[in-house]
Amino acid sequence: MIPRTFITLAAAGLMSLACGFGTHPDEGGRYTPQFPQTPLSNQICEEDRECTVTSHIDGNCCGDACGASQPFNLSYFDTLTKHQRDICSDATFTCPDVTCPEKTTKTVARCVNKRCAAVEEPVVSAPE
Repeated sequence: MIPRTFITLAAAGLMSLACGFGTHPDEGGRYTPQFPQTPLSNQICEEDRECTVTSHIDGNCCGDACGASQPFNLSYFDTLTKHQRDICSDATFTCPDVTCPEKTTKTVARCVNKRCAAVEEPVVSAPE
């Protein structure tokens, strides 16, 4: 027999999910991340072209103000941007003011060991 306390807690958990608990950004634009944060999450790839780097961050409507540094598999990225569009577009929050350091590298997406990764490469300046 399943204990009554377990059933009550399970029902409360399901109701909070159904009501959108944790899906509204706070005053700083942060929300409960909606996607797995494990090394085996949806960052699987076979080739570099299946990956992208972005300023979007799961759990933050404001993203990375200093540029694209977050690696994503393209289908995972599409899901994340649709999700953020839904929960961040009508919310009221203020993104923090950030001073970004000058970069001497650029962040690019690479497929490394069958996982999308952000890799820093030197910035190549144009010849004068």
